[in-house]
Amino acid sequence: MLRYRPRFRHPDKAAAPVNLTEAESIAPGANPVYADPADLMLDVETPTGNTVAIDDPALVDMLRDGIDEKHHLTLLRSERAMTDCRPLSLLALQSVRQLAEEIGTTVDKRRFRANIYLDLTSTEGFAEDRFVGRSLHIGSKVILAILERDPRCMMITLDPDTGAIAPALLKKVAQAHSGMAGVYGAVLAEGMVRKGDSVELLTSSPNQHPPFHACQILNSPISGQPPIVAAISAPFSFSTSYFSQSSSLTNSIPETTF
Repeated sequence: MLRYRPRFRHPDKAAAPVNLTEAESIAPGANPVYADPADLMLDVETPTGNTVAIDDPALVDMLRDGIDEKHHLTLLRSERAMTDCRPLSLLALQSVRQLAEEIGTTVDKRRFRANIYLDLTSTEGFAEDRFVGRSLHIGSKVILAILERDPRCMMITLDPDTGAIAPALLKKVAQAHSGMAGVYGAVLAEGMVRKGDSVELLTSSPNQHPPFHACQILNSPISGQPPIVAAISAPFSFSTSYFSQSSSLTNSIPETTF
């Protein structure tokens, strides 16, 4: 299933709620309406390059190939994103680069299926671990609570394009990083997230200061304002392992909404 690529049939309609502007104009803010199911229709590119609709029975036949006939396979539509644990996962690109150096090979960031990839001004890997227990302000409105580190499973060993297994990656994460890579978060304030948005650390633990100074898109901190710690490197990159309305928001989408 990893090599099946779902995409919104109407990406312009799926990128943001149709009444987002009106909803945000109502103080203190109202939740926008959900999109019509027809606007969120998915088409799926198969490993052979063919495209079928998400509700085409032929897709189930392809997915169940090799499965014993006594097992029944269905695709379930969810009105909410399907998450393993917390609503959001975040990962710094510096952590991916460090892991690549530690195992001596290139590591594709998509292996980690993060919702948000951060490009931190700190060059060290796993700096996002110190965000746990704090809040991040992203762009103009979004505020996230960073809740805990993200425990990893064998899914990160799978090449996102070929499905080939690289067990050395998970072994290194387990031995050198307590089995963790990235952090989990929850949304405190809703809003739009765009590629290149600044990320600001709002709170910190007593007697501890974050090792960041300015966002890479700025030369120095803005006078009189808190330092910016990162920039969003990609809008959203949802896992394509699940066929949900969230699964096809990839780097081709310029912006999206929590």
